[in-house]
Amino acid sequence: MLRKVLSTLMVLIIIALFALTWYSSQTTEKLFTEQVEVINRAYPQLLEIKIDQYQRKLFTSQARTTVKMPEQEIALNHQIRHFIWGLTITSTLAEGSEFSSAIVQQIPLEQLALISQVNFKGDISSRFSLPEGKFTLAGQTIAVTGLALGWEQGDELSAGQAEFRMEQLALGVDQRRTELSDVLVQSNSVLTEDNCANTTSIRFSRLLLAEEELLNGQMTFSLADISMKALRALQNSALEVQAQGISPQPSSMSFQLLGLYSELLQSGLSLRLEELSLETAEGKMNAAGALIFEPTDEILAALLTLSHISAQLQIKLDSDVFKTGYRLLNRTQDDEQRNVTVAVLNKEAGQVARDLVQKGIFVEQPGSDQFSVNFSLSEGQAILNGKALN
Repeated sequence: MLRKVLSTLMVLIIIALFALTWYSSQTTEKLFTEQVEVINRAYPQLLEIKIDQYQRKLFTSQARTTVKMPEQEIALNHQIRHFIWGLTITSTLAEGSEFSSAIVQQIPLEQLALISQVNFKGDISSRFSLPEGKFTLAGQTIAVTGLALGWEQGDELSAGQAEFRMEQLALGVDQRRTELSDVLVQSNSVLTEDNCANTTSIRFSRLLLAEEELLNGQMTFSLADISMKALRALQNSALEVQAQGISPQPSSMSFQLLGLYSELLQSGLSLRLEELSLETAEGKMNAAGALIFEPTDEILAALLTLSHISAQLQIKLDSDVFKTGYRLLNRTQDDEQRNVTVAVLNKEAGQVARDLVQKGIFVEQPGSDQFSVNFSLSEGQAILNGKALN
């Protein structure tokens, strides 16, 4: 008797699961379409996704979309597995398009798969990974290992977290070789109808550039109080300027860019450098600061008089970090400097540092090889290392 009851329950459970799966397949297309509409609403005129084809089946569905961006169009294939709790979407580049034809010469298309988990509330969790790859850009071969990208997005893209990891990036040879190791970028965003905010952290363990080695780099910064209305207007204006073509004259370009950002700035925003730190073989530096634009109807006047703008910046660095930065700047700007010895460049850096101390830009810490900078701006008055700037 018990066996018959259990068998009956098992059959009922299987029937229920099939019924739920069938129902899920019916709602999958609606959910997929809604997600496309959410993305299109979030990035008007910058990004448009069009569903070209959708084939619904019991356990899986197939879709094809076209992603249109300024001066670029990408075709994607999607395999959609629907469950009673949500969807798993595998997105790959469609063969035959101009974009995929260029990519496939660098990396096999099957390695470029984006896996997304979507629940029926609209929350998204996406992952992309590339264990190893080589690219050719401007004649340079770029080798990448351990690349991983993931993000989680709330309903209507109202909040999200993104993470980017890369074990190693290498390009160039000999004196022109560049290496970047153990990169981690983490970003958190919150969007409302009126404002958006973001906090981003960037870290790396080692950077080799122009034969100079930088270690344990870290930067954390945040943007807050950004007007969504002004941001949308900026997007639209940027597209209009792009369509019309920006004048090659530097002065004209500056005015055009100022016009694009004026509405965003006059709505008010804050940029905070929570932490900036870096090490060399024998030294280290750290910095922190903030730049705040208070809301104003006269942003041009505020920029000219520095009213409605406040700022602060604190920097501490060792002489070894300054010398490394000086050598790096010279070698990356002038190829002839690559043949200048380290001793000569260090001597020049020492003289530049002394000149900065004499001019009051650097403050030399007594009894050490450390320098500091302390700058602030408030109510139109700038103060550098305790002295007012006229």
